Amino acid sequence: MRRCNNVLRWMSVSGSTIYYEPCAIEYEVTGVDNNVSSDDLVLPNGKIKVYAQQNDRTNTITENRRFIFGNTSNWIAYRIVGGGIRNYLNADTYDNNSSRLLELKMEVDYVNESTDDLINGIADRYLYTTSGSSSAINNIVITPSDGNILEGESEIFDVHYYSGSSISSGSFIFTVYDNNVPSQYYDFAVIDGNTFKVDNNGMYLDYPLNILCSGSSGSRIFEISLLGRW
Repeated sequence: MRRCNNVLRWMSVSGSTIYYEPCAIEYEVTGVDNNVSSDDLVLPNGKIKVYAQQNDRTNTITENRRFIFGNTSNWIAYRIVGGGIRNYLNADTYDNNSSRLLELKMEVDYVNESTDDLINGIADRYLYTTSGSSSAINNIVITPSDGNILEGESEIFDVHYYSGSSISSGSFIFTVYDNNVPSQYYDFAVIDGNTFKVDNNGMYLDYPLNILCSGSSGSRIFEISLLGRW
């Protein structure tokens, strides 16, 4: 008997449904002693095991599916490895639908700010398109996308929902989020529901400036780098 200590959160392939399932994550992260490192680079190699009830929802989970755990200040991404799904421990030997415990083996991955919902902790939320609806929203696109502003310069950012390659209607509330950048280094102004402006008053490289773009059909955190003059 194990207490569930987290929740699996993932999108259906159609993009129409968000699934939630309580799970139990093993306490130990394995493989971290095998990290390849140098003075400047560490390649992640952590692995975890996750247990959940096997049911109609979790039967939609396939190899290579990504999940994120943690919190809005520090998300950690994991991906199911090839052969990492154990869904065949049958309670009745001859009944292939009698397995009730799902075991997932995952390895550490990278958080994707473009396609992950970093507010609600749902990996790849903006990757999938809802079928059968021309107005389905599957991504939040911010232009320009690199988020780099040179010292003494300004940038205006446009934010829109997209369905495939087409813009969908919807506005956002823009706020500076979880900010570690001193206010004297930048100016932030909301122009309208789809546009905001940032002025780089001085180079600051310790942390990026995070802008939360929050809308009724999804949210995204956008990182802006306050660079030097070149």
